[in-house]
Amino acid sequence: MFDLESGDCFDASGDQVDTVTILDCGTPHTYEAFAIFNHEAAIDAPYPGDEALLEYADSACQPYFEDYVGIAYADSQYWITSVTPSRQTWEEADDREIVCALKLGEDAEETTGSAEGTGQ
Repeated sequence: MFDLESGDCFDASGDQVDTVTILDCGTPHTYEAFAIFNHEAAIDAPYPGDEALLEYADSACQPYFEDYVGIAYADSQYWITSVTPSRQTWEEADDREIVCALKLGEDAEETTGSAEGTGQ
């Protein structure tokens, strides 16, 4: 539902993300998309719930992380987060898109530059 692509740097606010601001990775930003895919649920599947969706995204995003950053997630300075469909977009727009994003530190500090291939 967002116009994000892998490699896009962006900012977002709040627990429920309605909009993102795509930024040049050379400017200070909080998040970087490293994978985007659709949840495997069928279009007519009921909304799985916020917690189940976040757990699914966390586990499904991890395999993409090492390919993108160049280091195992457990050894990295980055944290994985995700942007998942809301109940409303799941039910009304058949939204199944999951955006895997990384952030610097647990508290999502601003950073400059891309994490792609850094091995950090």
